[in-house]
Amino acid sequence: MQKHNNVEKTVYGHHIVPMENPWDKKEHIDINHVFAKIEDSKEEIYPVTINEIASEQKDDNNLKAYFKKEKVEGTSRNKYFSLKVIDETNVVAYKDTHLVIPKTLQSKVVQWYHHYLFHPGQTRLEETIATTMYWRSLRSDVQRHVKSCDTCQRSKKHKRQYGKLPSKIAITVPWQYVCVGLIAPYTL
Repeated sequence: MQKHNNVEKTVYGHHIVPMENPWDKKEHIDINHVFAKIEDSKEEIYPVTINEIASEQKDDNNLKAYFKKEKVEGTSRNKYFSLKVIDETNVVAYKDTHLVIPKTLQSKVVQWYHHYLFHPGQTRLEETIATTMYWRSLRSDVQRHVKSCDTCQRSKKHKRQYGKLPSKIAITVPWQYVCVGLIAPYTL
């Protein structure tokens, strides 16, 4: 007869000891240990909204003049900037197609696109942002952000350096070197 034990069972000659289920415990489980979290980020990454952009544009010293009806003396206006209505909100646009991003939101925009596009690299990140947004230092801001990203630097594809072929010796005297290609006996 085979002995049945509630604590220990044998299957194919191996002892199986039942483990206790961690979810059966009545202890408090810290949710931070269950889900992955990014510890480097100090604040949540979220896209900027039209209302945020308009609000920051109105507070920006260089852009708030575009929201006034009359031209203020002593201020120079960029001829490519104009006031546009998007979602019933007045925003400053560049060449009527690109949103002008104030200085306070530029790093947040770069950070969000970089995170959302899964570390796309400098060129793709810059081109993606430049399709809908504009600010003067876009290229240098993107370059700085990508260079400071540890993940981008570790996963960057490096060009492989192959060895160089030896230089070919020019033969000036006929029959100085003879090359013969030998093949083993050819049988059918």
